[in-house]
Amino acid sequence: MELKGSPLIERLRLSGPLSEEDIRVAAILQRNTKRYPARTDFPRTTGDQNALHIIVHGWACTFKDLQDGSRQVIDVLIPGDIAGLRTGLLTSPGQSFGTISEVVAAEISSHAILRLFEQWPRIGSSLLWAAGQDSAILAERLVDIGRRSATARIAHFLLELGARLQVIGQATHRGFPCPLTQHDLANALGLTAIHVNRVLRELREQNLLAFRNAEVEFLDRKRLATLAQFDPSYLNHRPTGGTPFADPQEPEEPDASAPPSPRPTTSSHNRPNARRANRNSD
Repeated sequence: MELKGSPLIERLRLSGPLSEEDIRVAAILQRNTKRYPARTDFPRTTGDQNALHIIVHGWACTFKDLQDGSRQVIDVLIPGDIAGLRTGLLTSPGQSFGTISEVVAAEISSHAILRLFEQWPRIGSSLLWAAGQDSAILAERLVDIGRRSATARIAHFLLELGARLQVIGQATHRGFPCPLTQHDLANALGLTAIHVNRVLRELREQNLLAFRNAEVEFLDRKRLATLAQFDPSYLNHRPTGGTPFADPQEPEEPDASAPPSPRPTTSSHNRPNARRANRNSD
């Protein structure tokens, strides 16, 4: 399996450079795949351990069903995402995993993830970065539901999906194929399907966005981003302070092209007063 351009690798590259060994490890993680039909729900457990799923192809989601039959979609998962990355070590994560379109996914146990951190800490660090990015996305979803208007939250959600899909080469600046239904949007954003339909119609009438025939088209992306106050920096910035993969015992080499640091000098108020010295010597 050629993985240099795989969605998982393209996503993890946002955290910093990946070596050939890192790519080989990613290939091992995705070796055993299964195909799941669209709109299938199944538990994320293998034996006594939670299983994680790397999405290789297709779209999926994590969700929680309530006793009244309603559903809250927690994450929308696209290729390169890992279902259960944040909750894989919990005894009972309290959420389920399901497909939206037909999905090809690689299943790995939480025990295998722990071994990964021990044996390949560099790729483990990349996965920690991915978990942090997932948390940043989830935080935006909380803001969507708690503070943004229905129009802003739908616009923000679709712009975010477009930015995530661009990283893995499955979207352009103009739009992307999207298997989500209006019911899916409603379940993800705390709205009703009728409200979602009305907002999408208004966005189309304002020449901002069109969502039809399983295709999202950004008619005026700049105005749409202004409306949603969408800033994608939380999705694709590299960690501050350089690469997180440098070994602690091996400090980074200095930049030879940088000018040398100025030699420390003693400020005038710390230098001995010449005239006082002269008087003392008289």
